[in-house]
Amino acid sequence: MSITDLIPVSIRDKFVPSKIPTVTDAYLLNADLDPNSYTRRVQEIGKETLEYYTEAANDVRKQSIESGLFTNLSLKQIANNMSVTFVGILDDIIEGKRSYSELFRQDRIIYIGLLAILIGLAIYIIDLTS
Repeated sequence: MSITDLIPVSIRDKFVPSKIPTVTDAYLLNADLDPNSYTRRVQEIGKETLEYYTEAANDVRKQSIESGLFTNLSLKQIANNMSVTFVGILDDIIEGKRSYSELFRQDRIIYIGLLAILIGLAIYIIDLTS
């Protein structure tokens, strides 16, 4: 197993492992046989490699945040997505698509469940006040 097998597929596809400098590259590129310059070059290669993987990890983190996970959304975005979801459901009903698979498409089930919780909470508050 090589070090590239430990890299997540999303990073491996985006970055080319052959561009990652290695210690053997540092030795071959080092014309000076002084051990201190070799050590310095190896440290530079290590720093470049660390920067490479840091950039790759930051890109993966940024993609996961931008992907719109429900837990990362603001209340305004949740309300907007909920309205878009229910308009889409109404459009499907009007077009005659009345199967359960239409309810489970994309993130619809999350917003349907959220609406059910809000309706239940509203009924509970109404029952308490009367």
